[in-house]
Amino acid sequence: MAAATMMACTTSTGVQPVLSIVATPDSFDLPLTTSRTVTVQLVGPGGTALTNQLVEWSSANPGIAVVSTSGVVTAVSMGTTTLTVRAGQKSADVKVRVVAEPVQSVRILPLQTVHVIRVGQTRQLSAECLSATQQVLPGRTITWNSGSPVVATVSSGGLVSALSVGQANITATCDGTVNSTITAQVTPVPVSSVTIIPGNISLNTGSQSQLLAVARDSAGNVLALLGRSVVWLTDNQPIVSVSAAGVVSSGSQVGTANITVVVDGVPSAPVVVTVGTPSFAVTAPVDRRIADRRLQIAERRSANRLIAVRRSLIAN
Repeated sequence: MAAATMMACTTSTGVQPVLSIVATPDSFDLPLTTSRTVTVQLVGPGGTALTNQLVEWSSANPGIAVVSTSGVVTAVSMGTTTLTVRAGQKSADVKVRVVAEPVQSVRILPLQTVHVIRVGQTRQLSAECLSATQQVLPGRTITWNSGSPVVATVSSGGLVSALSVGQANITATCDGTVNSTITAQVTPVPVSSVTIIPGNISLNTGSQSQLLAVARDSAGNVLALLGRSVVWLTDNQPIVSVSAAGVVSSGSQVGTANITVVVDGVPSAPVVVTVGTPSFAVTAPVDRRIADRRLQIAERRSANRLIAVRRSLIAN
């Protein structure tokens, strides 16, 4: 029996026919601004790998992705397209979905790690979503958050509002994944002037009175004293003392004292507290004999009126 002889098939031109094409990968996501190479393996008779064969590439939608003659795929815009590779009478398709480039970092502008903002003022921030090459990625979703909304809040547009003295971490997040944080340092409005009300006062020895400090900014607005340094001073402690709350107390001696208050290092003009002794009204003594005589006269007059009334009733 004659032995069978296996022979490779060839075309009339002596080139082995392509029986199938294997593209790797045959489906993938491609971020914008990036490229990826698809490798192609041509399979001939008997499963042999074919080389030196003409391969042609095409894209169904070059507006989404294009492909070079060597299989390098480059993203153009977001969407889905099909790439086709042909060799001989065979072809294979590769599905490509172009997706948004992933965010690698977030940049908050102005570029400061700490933003000093006075109470009652605002600061506008903005954020940029960046690629791995630090290119700005437009059209991304940015969310803002304050770690301490009692100190400072932030709007959806990045507007920071300072509410009270302290620190708040302000965070910007891109596409819900990558974020960056700055610190909002909220400081009090500077004190420009300080006055004391009600002004100069007089006290008796051993008495007290309440003084109040009024701090104002450069525009004349009254400032809250909460969180500020407030120091009361007297220049004559034996005559008048003053508490940390502004209560002045006189001692047993008469005299004057100047009281001042210093708010955040800004002093007031002094008010004068004058201490004197209390005065009492004095009534001259009454002679006892004169008082008794006046009482007798009053009683006699009252008795005479009563007799006159009785006579009038009898007569009627």
